[in-house]
Amino acid sequence: GSFIEKSKEQKTLWRTLVFVSVFFTLRAGSFFLQSHPWIEGMIVCVLLIIFAILFFKDRKTAWHMLLLEIALGGSGNLLSLGEISIRTLIFFTFVGLWGLSFLAKLPKDAPIPLKKHPILLSLMALLLSTGLSAFVGLQNDHAARAVFQDAMPLMYLLLLIPAYTFFKEEKEQRWLFSMFPMMIISYTLYDLTLFFLFSYEIALIHGSLYDWIRNIEAGKITDLGNGFFRI
Repeated sequence: GSFIEKSKEQKTLWRTLVFVSVFFTLRAGSFFLQSHPWIEGMIVCVLLIIFAILFFKDRKTAWHMLLLEIALGGSGNLLSLGEISIRTLIFFTFVGLWGLSFLAKLPKDAPIPLKKHPILLSLMALLLSTGLSAFVGLQNDHAARAVFQDAMPLMYLLLLIPAYTFFKEEKEQRWLFSMFPMMIISYTLYDLTLFFLFSYEIALIHGSLYDWIRNIEAGKITDLGNGFFRI
């Protein structure tokens, strides 16, 4: 019994170390790649191809990859293809492939059984209202980027369908909840690191790191005086 418990503790520790390492590596990579958009774009394209292949090979692994990006990626803008973030690309790739595979399984010349899929029916109504709202926004000369940013959070509700499918399994539920402690540890260490860098003037307000945090991480750092910063 004690051997099994130690094995589980070691596995948890190893997973946490890997999670924290990937967390910081992503941010370091994003910071250095911001001045190399072509390299960043190629990396995103490769990741998207891998993600699409994973979807067809093992849909659950692709689902995990999507959730890990949300857990690790902060605002979702750490990597981008042009002005489109990798989170947006992965999201629409997953939802698009999921929708196509759902339609492909339906009998030909048969209506979609909406009565058997109340969640799908509700989401279709939500998407319709979101689309109409976006159209009204564009008609009133609002910036397309701003309209898309407002609509995007509602689009994530589409993930309720795969979530309902996968999280029926208790193993998947445990996997999801195991990420929360790792996220708390990662973000705590990240904030402490930033606090140290700015407090000891290794990084400066309006410097390159500060601008990256503002523009990419959607974060804010405020100098409160006496070497204390609000992260």
